Amino acid sequence: MGSSSENKSYCVYLSTIPTNFISDHNDFYAPGLQGIIGYNSGNRATLSDWRSSFSPAQDEASISANPLFVSASTGNLHIQTGISSPANAAGTPVEGISIDIDGMSRHQSSPDIGADEFIPGASMISVTYNEGWNLVSVPLIVDDYQKTSLFPTAVSEAFSFHGTYIVEAVLSNGSGYWLKFDSPRIVEMAGSPLFVDTVDVVEGWNLIGSLSDTIATASIIQVPGGIIASKYYYYNGIYAEAVSILPGKGYWVKSKQGGKLVLRQE
Repeated sequence: MGSSSENKSYCVYLSTIPTNFISDHNDFYAPGLQGIIGYNSGNRATLSDWRSSFSPAQDEASISANPLFVSASTGNLHIQTGISSPANAAGTPVEGISIDIDGMSRHQSSPDIGADEFIPGASMISVTYNEGWNLVSVPLIVDDYQKTSLFPTAVSEAFSFHGTYIVEAVLSNGSGYWLKFDSPRIVEMAGSPLFVDTVDVVEGWNLIGSLSDTIATASIIQVPGGIIASKYYYYNGIYAEAVSILPGKGYWVKSKQGGKLVLRQE
């Protein structure tokens, strides 16, 4: 947003119209007495006036509404997900822009307006992964389980383990996967909370997933009892014993026989 000597604040200021100018699917929010939608051969105080100042008209699908940032005053320009934002699904795809400011995958046909892709009413989980190989999992119930949607910044296929490694294009809750990143990454996921999950295990080593909150490995229920033959292990460049299952991480565990593990938040 710019300003002028008239003490006005503009969403956009055009001293001249660029060649092949196209503008649409924007949210022009200019609150207060000094707020002006834009300048194009004069001040355009309303969205209607701004649209009609062009020939042909521009911004026919744009809106003028409070996007409901978490905290604009402190620079937190994420959208509040607990209420309905007018920016939700009101954008348009931009070629070459497939992720948002947090690395979250943009909706392919109707992304949100702005730099933050969000799901109204959804829980958000941010997970930090190291450069190189990581054990990952899906800690929420999501709309799209494709690996490319959940982990758009990964530089490898996702590998599950079922006696041998298998490339997985579509992931699932309860399973763990190997995934590689070319630098440390914070991956943000949105979806419904996963409070309990029952994971099938086979004799030998298994890669299991996580819930939406941390649980102690000691709280995991074995069905039938006593089938687990190892500690739980995480990978952080080296293997180490895990006393907790963290959201978004994956873990190795060895079973004496086929059965089930019940992960439950207390």
